[in-house]
Amino acid sequence: MTVASFSQSGCLESDIESITCAWMSVVCRIVSSTGVAARAWTAITPKMQIGRQHRRSRAVLQNFMAILLYRLMAYQVKIGCFGCGQKLDVTELEAFSTIACPECNTDLIIPLPFGNYVLEEILCDVGMTTIYRAMDLTLDREICVKILKPELASDEALAKAFIEEASRASVLSHPNIVPIYSCGETTEQPYIVRQYMEQGGINSKFGTIYLSQEKLCRWFIEAAKGLEFASRQELLHGNIRPDNILLDADECVKVADFGLDRLVYAGTSVIGRKDVTADAAMYMSPEMISTGRQNLRGDLYSLGAVMYYMVTQCPPFDGDDAETVMNVRFAGPPRPASELRHDTVEELDQLMTDMLAAYPKDRLNDYAAVIERLLRVLENPLPEPGPVSNVVVAPAIKLPEPDLHTTQPSTPSSESSSDVIDSGDADPAPVAAIDDSSPKPKPKPKISLKKGIRPKKKMT
Repeated sequence: MTVASFSQSGCLESDIESITCAWMSVVCRIVSSTGVAARAWTAITPKMQIGRQHRRSRAVLQNFMAILLYRLMAYQVKIGCFGCGQKLDVTELEAFSTIACPECNTDLIIPLPFGNYVLEEILCDVGMTTIYRAMDLTLDREICVKILKPELASDEALAKAFIEEASRASVLSHPNIVPIYSCGETTEQPYIVRQYMEQGGINSKFGTIYLSQEKLCRWFIEAAKGLEFASRQELLHGNIRPDNILLDADECVKVADFGLDRLVYAGTSVIGRKDVTADAAMYMSPEMISTGRQNLRGDLYSLGAVMYYMVTQCPPFDGDDAETVMNVRFAGPPRPASELRHDTVEELDQLMTDMLAAYPKDRLNDYAAVIERLLRVLENPLPEPGPVSNVVVAPAIKLPEPDLHTTQPSTPSSESSSDVIDSGDADPAPVAAIDDSSPKPKPKPKISLKKGIRPKKKMT
């Protein structure tokens, strides 16, 4: 029934309440299927209150129904098939599900409206956020939207800190830092909008042949330049891992997500926390594990762990159980990378060893030192990469069975912290850990909905 026909149709005053209830039943059923019930309810509720206060006013009810139908029309989701141009109403279909076009049988993915954006594909759903590939409807460009998970968004202090950290990072303008376009909150969901990086994390380039050491050195020089720039603005990263070091279409490296994920466990030990994933724990510094705090040298440790992983395609530390994985890093650096990948040059091997020292005072001082030593590696010809060997990673030092109920005294740093950005100077102590020995799932193929539904070839 259209708004016009409803407005012209007569209705008894005794039928007003029953009609209103029937329409609200339809509203709830429709909007719940589109994933925007909260927004629709917010828009409708004020009019419902008016309707209840003036139940005997036919004009008020008609006005309410007109606005109601307008709201419903606003939340319709229609897509166009890029194959045949057919327009399809997918309002009641589940977001991100795949359907076949009834005209040409082309596979299409159902998008999800989110404010001024259309979420097209889930890129990552770990940690404290869910990351989507999306379209900005206003500027007609592909973007990445990072949304704080509902169970965390309910914490007002955390949600506020999430937006504040994004605002701080948004001022960073550097070729090797992923720019933040916008941040805010809609339907009580804090979000960040940033540049979409077509080729994803640097670990997406893994294959049966090792990545060349020359390419890796250049990538990590670019990453270190971005991190160094941020450090000069007094902004630490706090969660460096392969999926935060991204590649654009031209394989330019950019670092993303400064200061965000560490908000959940800032200032507290991560021992025994179930919300710390195995992947995140693999790159954490010992002091972050034991205290939830670190300074710039903690980020240097994490960068060294990522470098080790990218060079050898093996995690720097491994073990039979979760506790061993975290505890072995307190014994010292991991096995030399050259024992896992035999063509690793000595200068690069030693650099990673120095960055992965257990105690902050034994690591490099800053990113400038990392860049200088990587440039030194590039001064000499580097060997061509060979096939990946299946090597089981083991700690450099065999530890006795750890007592997980005790903590060894920490050794205070003898160096002044004036040359680093202080975010906590705790030194490490043996703790429990989380196992990261399970294989990671392969990334899903990407499909773009830009200008209709258009599959995007995955770039390699």
